[in-house]
Amino acid sequence: MSKVISIDELNEEMILAESVVNSFGQTLLNAGVCLEFRHKKLLKTWNIKFIKIIDDNEEINKNCINPEHIKIASEFINSRITWQATLPIEFDLINTAILIKATKFGDKNENN
Repeated sequence: MSKVISIDELNEEMILAESVVNSFGQTLLNAGVCLEFRHKKLLKTWNIKFIKIIDDNEEINKNCINPEHIKIASEFINSRITWQATLPIEFDLINTAILIKATKFGDKNENN
């Protein structure tokens, strides 16, 4: 389950439930990102007042995904996409694919 919080309530290690997109449709932060205080400044710069985070009671992975895994997964997914995302739902689709792939990288590393 996710919940909406104001930017002023942001704490480190909260995890975004949905991607944050600016008024131009550009993704500022991907869903699944483990928030840090530096993200608060970014969000305030873009006049983002509320974000949706994963609630502590949710069953899905509560640990932050390794940023290196997200980078590798992003390169992997983007190298296979032959179209340009323009709608928020398309950005969400890509971000979801990236998170799934990054999580699988983490699962493989934990099993070794």
